Amino acid sequence: SDAAMGLSQIRKYHRWLARRREIARYYRERMPEGVRTQAAHPHHAYHLFLLWLDPSRWDREAVQAKLHERGAGTQIHYTPIYRWDDVKEFKRNPRHFPLAERFWRSCVSIPMFHGLTDGEVEHVITSVREVLA
Repeated sequence: SDAAMGLSQIRKYHRWLARRREIARYYRERMPEGVRTQAAHPHHAYHLFLLWLDPSRWDREAVQAKLHERGAGTQIHYTPIYRWDDVKEFKRNPRHFPLAERFWRSCVSIPMFHGLTDGEVEHVITSVREVLA
């Protein structure tokens, strides 16, 4: 049943959370100079892990493509609502929201999942370091 599956996942939650926090710490420690990451926080669940790429140094889409070529997937999260195609009533000129635009254009999510192996985490870090070198 759904309830039984939920209970079994709740029992694993603390172990999964500890693993995500471990991966986040490792990501923060190993990212190249100049790449901003999520700050450490003792209560953060790290369901995502974001990198902020300075647009004057890196083109986000090019970085994503190069990481994809190396097998390190990325995603874009937190698209501003005024950019959503299916929410026309909120459509606005992006120039009216410079901070939201700067954030959105510079952030990318890298793999974050409690099931990532140490080797997979190292592969992500190595790939990011190579692409941003």
